[in-house]
Amino acid sequence: MDQTSNFVDLLNSQQDTVHLSQAPSNLGDDPTKRPPGVKAAKGASSKKSIAEDQALAQLETMCSIKEKDLAVKEKDLAVKERVSKMSLLDSLISKKETLSQAEEALTQKLLTEMLNN
Repeated sequence: MDQTSNFVDLLNSQQDTVHLSQAPSNLGDDPTKRPPGVKAAKGASSKKSIAEDQALAQLETMCSIKEKDLAVKEKDLAVKERVSKMSLLDSLISKKETLSQAEEALTQKLLTEMLNN
C-alpha cells in the first residue's frame, strides 16, 4: 500500500506541475488562446493549398486543350495551303494559252512541291 500512496502522490505532483505551467500569465491571457487571426490563418493556409491545387489542375487542363486546338488548327492551315496550291497548279495547267516564264517557273515549283510531299 505504501507503493500505491507513493504513486498517487507522484501523480498528484505531476498534475500540480501541469496546472502551474498552464496558469494564466501576468497579462491575464489564457496561454491556450491564440492571438486573433492565427487560427484563421492556419485554417486558411490548408484550404488555400487545396484551392491552389484545383486552380492548377484547371489551368493544366485548359493548356492541354489549347495545345490540342492549336495542333488541329495547324493541320487545317496546312491542308488549306495545299488545296490552294493545287488549285493554282490546276489553273496553270489547264490554261489554253502559252505560259509566261514566271508562270512556267511557278508551275515547275508547285509540281516539285506536290511530288515531294
